[in-house]
Amino acid sequence: MDCAVAPVWPSTEDWAWAGLGCGCKGREGPAPVLLSRTWAVASWGRAHRGGHAGWPPMGGQLSASGSFQSLPCTTNADWMSALCPLLWDVPLHHLSIPGSHDTMTYCLNKNSPISQTQSRLLQLLDKVLPCVTRPLVLKWSTTQVLNVTEQLDAGVRYLDLRIAHMLVGSEKNLHFVHMVYTTVLVEDTLTEISEWLESHPREVVILACRNFEGMTEDLHEYLVACIKNIFGDMLCPRGEVPTLRQLWARGQQVIVSYEEASVVSRHAELWPGIPYWWGDQVKAQELIRYLERMKSCGRPGGLFVAGINLTENLAYVLGHPSESLRKMTLPSLPCLRAWVREQCPGPGARCTNVIAGDFIGADSFVGDVVGLNAKLLHRCGVRPPPGLGRAPHAGPRESGSRRRPVVAGLSGGVPRRRPWSGESSARSGAAGPVLPAALGSLGPRSGSPKEAAPSGPVLPAALGSPEEEAPSGPVLPAALGSLGPRSGSPEVAGPSRAA
Repeated sequence: MDCAVAPVWPSTEDWAWAGLGCGCKGREGPAPVLLSRTWAVASWGRAHRGGHAGWPPMGGQLSASGSFQSLPCTTNADWMSALCPLLWDVPLHHLSIPGSHDTMTYCLNKNSPISQTQSRLLQLLDKVLPCVTRPLVLKWSTTQVLNVTEQLDAGVRYLDLRIAHMLVGSEKNLHFVHMVYTTVLVEDTLTEISEWLESHPREVVILACRNFEGMTEDLHEYLVACIKNIFGDMLCPRGEVPTLRQLWARGQQVIVSYEEASVVSRHAELWPGIPYWWGDQVKAQELIRYLERMKSCGRPGGLFVAGINLTENLAYVLGHPSESLRKMTLPSLPCLRAWVREQCPGPGARCTNVIAGDFIGADSFVGDVVGLNAKLLHRCGVRPPPGLGRAPHAGPRESGSRRRPVVAGLSGGVPRRRPWSGESSARSGAAGPVLPAALGSLGPRSGSPKEAAPSGPVLPAALGSPEEEAPSGPVLPAALGSLGPRSGSPEVAGPSRAA
């Protein structure tokens, strides 16, 4: 694979990165380096025994029998704010970002009618034998078991939201759909996401709004109004793909892609649909071959998704009547993880961006995808052990700083925040470190993060150096340098069962 990086034993510079990445603020003398060296050896060894550069595993585990055992999913809740400062000025479409496929299927309604987009035969069977049809459809439609907050805590930053209006529902109650409809409403879920972002002010999410079954022009306008009222000035208007530093400077945390061109043209807060590579394959090997073919054609210019989700077909369902999508997927996760670990983010033609999967928390998928960002540093000659050189994340935003009274007239009483004010919300600030040419042309920066960014190390000349001098710190060996303490397109067409 192109962009592959061979494991390298940590150098003297690596231990310097380790000393800055362990949150040892306030310690004196060589303690930061010595303290982190033990942790770094363990972290480096754990990752490289597996032959890849990845973050520590998190989320859940796959038992010998192939069953899913969920574990606490909080390891990567603030991974964006914890990235090495060199990556703060890399556009989002050149970073490696984990996503969840069909995010909302954890709450599908077992009493829901079959979606109107499904075949007439299936809809007929649902009317004649609902007690047989609906449980069967439900077990082949469920792709996630963690709720949306748990997925965000696990590190997911791309949410695949399939939105629909039920014919039997009330006039403006919008649901999510994947063959059947969800129990939760769209407005409630968007509010849940915004509340999570309030507590994680330097994390950024991409909301991919898709499907739009049964949606009229009035319902589209109603949905966009809900999005604006709920997220307010968290929304990033479409334009050049921003960097984390630019988003932090403007207080923006949400990119909304919307797969309805006519609606996008009327609202500057909406981005065009993000291409999704959907292989529509039952077997992992066939899916990987499809993804490699797509890579050989070259990556899209902006944000895009490589889906590692398997898809059943009628022949497989009939041949495995006692199975489910989960039972089909879980045994293939090790093979799919191996492919993920070989990928590399960046501007190259064969590089990946968002990687989305099913059953988040079943293995270390999210940590593996986040860990690919370390390869951007490898390509520039910096070789920190996996997970090192991170900056401490910012604390939670002050309570109620963006809260507004409930908006009358919106279904369910949607919390309203400061309405979008366009460019007026941007704040100017100092530019960040100069990046190497290997990370691509990033364009001008629009300012510094809203909260002061932690000062970074004095970097090698090849990587540039921060514009502001780092505060003085403990006297370290000359080989380590003066480091100072740290303060802190649409998807491929397929059958009626969408990707």
